[in-house]
Formats: sequence, C-alpha cells, structure tokens
Amino acid sequence: MPTCCVAAGGNIGDVAATFRQVWQILEQTPGIDGVIASRPYQTIPVGENAGDVFLNGAYRFESTLPATVILNHLRTIEEQFGRSRSLAWGPRTIDLDLVIYGEDVIQLPQLSVPHPAAWYRRFVLDPMAEIAGELVHPVHRVTFRRLQERLLELPLKVALGPLAEESEDRLSDLRWQLQQEFPQVQLMELSQAATADLILAGRVDVLETLGARLIGTTSTRLVDTAQRPVRTLAEVRHVLLSATDSPQPLEPVCE
Repeated sequence: MPTCCVAAGGNIGDVAATFRQVWQILEQTPGIDGVIASRPYQTIPVGENAGDVFLNGAYRFESTLPATVILNHLRTIEEQFGRSRSLAWGPRTIDLDLVIYGEDVIQLPQLSVPHPAAWYRRFVLDPMAEIAGELVHPVHRVTFRRLQERLLELPLKVALGPLAEESEDRLSDLRWQLQQEFPQVQLMELSQAATADLILAGRVDVLETLGARLIGTTSTRLVDTAQRPVRTLAEVRHVLLSATDSPQPLEPVCE
C-alpha cells in the first residue's frame, strides 16, 4: 500500500481539537490504516489576509484508496469543519493537502502530488520531518528530513529573476528591499542560480532555460527550476516567509 502524508493547517476556532477530530476520522476511514499524527506547530500567518497565528501539522498513513478518492475525502472533511475558500491565503478552520502518495508523481487539474510547494515550506516540512522524515521526496529524491535541514543552513540562497508584474528595471531595488526584510536570506542574481537553494522568477521561458542549463550541474544544493512562475512581490514574500519561519512545536494532541 502507498504511504501517504497529509499536511494540515488552520487558525479559526480550536484548531488543536480539530486536528484530533480529523485524526479520528482518518482512523475510521475504510482503506486507510495506521494513521500517525505529528504534534501541532505554531506558525506565523503567511499573506496579508491570513489572519491570526496558525497551527500546522501532518498525518501519515497507508492506504488502498486512489489518490483522487483521498483528495475528495479530505475536501469532505474540510467542508465538515466549515472550510471556506473565498479568500486566497485567508483564514481557515482546517486545510488538508495531500503531500505525497507513495512514490507517485500525479499531475491532474484538481491534484498535484507531491504537493508543489511542500519542499520549501517549513510549516509543512517540520511536521513531516517528525513523522515521515525518512521518506524520499518523489521529485527531489532526498528525504523530507534533509529538505527541512537544508532550510536551516543559513543564509538561504535565493536567486531572484524578473517578476511578471514588476518592471525589470526595479529588480535591483527589489533585491535590496527584500534583503532588508529577510536578513537570513542571501538574494542573488539569476546568473548565480546554479548555487541557489531557491529560484524565483516570473517568466516561464526564463525558468525553462534555467532548468535546461542546470541539468547535470555538480551543485549539491537543491535548485527549484520552478513549478510555476512567481508573478508579484507579494508572492516572493510568501515564499521567503514560508521558507524561513521557525515553527514552534507544541504538546501532542493525537495520542
């Protein structure tokens, strides 16, 4: 049976109690076995509309269910707890994302597995490292524990290229501005992308060219050749906050 991991997060209501109830629902679901839950982690809200501090966590289990069936089940659970999707990056009672489904790589309109942003988000990686640290990311081919550890190796090197909704003439100013906001990050030009931990740019052609050029490099640092372009300065901040926040572990609630 495939080993599956689900990331959880919320900041409305008694989120710890919600985490515990979701754990119980998953345990009682036919086709899902051996559910393990991480402790909750307190994290900063990411995005100007995010609201109060979040609790994040993760679940690990084995399943005979297809990935799409698990996705639909997670959506049903979210609806049961009043999840609203009316505001992007907004507050939520519970958010459940299928991070991995065995070693499968799935690209469907409604589902991308492994989750495209999981590998650089501390609020996903810290809970994952706790309960599934030895599992190997199906795309990056290193363990989730290693993905978490590399974000602890500061400064985090980020190559920033042109953004779709920002003038290229402002790029140097944007790098300087972000460097002041994120002192634990080293902002670099795209010409230095081979040594970067993250690559953020807003044009698909730039990212595809970089991806082709970086294949076969001897760099031991993981490089994002980009799941998608980064359009705005707000999205860059979102990525950098997700990568540099230090989630605070709390007492377990699913025992």
